[in-house]
Amino acid sequence: MRTVRERVLSKLLIQPETGCLLWTGALTWNGYGNFMLPDRSNVRVHRLMYEWFAGPIPDGMQIDHLCRVRRCASPAHLEPVTCQENLLRGAGLGGRLRAVATPS
Repeated sequence: MRTVRERVLSKLLIQPETGCLLWTGALTWNGYGNFMLPDRSNVRVHRLMYEWFAGPIPDGMQIDHLCRVRRCASPAHLEPVTCQENLLRGAGLGGRLRAVATPS
């Protein structure tokens, strides 16, 4: 039987143009890679990959996709940030909070 790591890595595809490591498995309703662990709990693939290859996610931090591709799981494209920073970055790139982040 394959390990969790083997199963996850088998569902990643390198996109040569961008260096993104794209998840080819199940996605959440909003486009993030989703993986079911043996205990039947779900984990976001980008968070799992960050922890495996970069280290623990600091308490109170979220993982931001620097490439802005939600199904990307490349640790080189991921960065721990505060919730506020994550929202501001998303709003600045056409996210749903643009009106909040843009001065009138």
